[in-house]
Amino acid sequence: MNLTIHSIDSIRHRKDEYFPLFYDEWTIGEQDLAFHEELLTYTNGLLVLPRFYVAQVDGKLVGCYALLLNDINSRQDLFPWFAYLYVMPEYRGKGVASKLIQHGIETAKQLQFDALYLETNIEGMYEKYGYVSIGSASDPFGGKAKIYKKLL
Repeated sequence: MNLTIHSIDSIRHRKDEYFPLFYDEWTIGEQDLAFHEELLTYTNGLLVLPRFYVAQVDGKLVGCYALLLNDINSRQDLFPWFAYLYVMPEYRGKGVASKLIQHGIETAKQLQFDALYLETNIEGMYEKYGYVSIGSASDPFGGKAKIYKKLL
């Protein structure tokens, strides 16, 4: 399997392919469409974040992740966030998520951050990459999730 990871900035012409990877899995409904459209459009501001990446296997986009300033939770004091991890079902169990997680860690290091955070209720997945639970955070929708930190 020939897997490569690309910034969406390098494949803007394939928006119809990468947008559903981010939007379909992580939205609540149609009201989120404009939010995600703008989020994925405005990635080249004065700051180094946000950044969005896709995994490609033999020309097909099969997964994604993002590095964000905030993952829509109450912990505005923490950044950057590893978010939007998604792998298409037929590519799960083939190391795609692992490569995306490792790419996110390496990219955050290259950007000279000293830690990387993520919000999830999945247990046992991120710990093997050095993430440690540091508490929880609330979101604006009434939910709560664990916060994990990876020292870089």
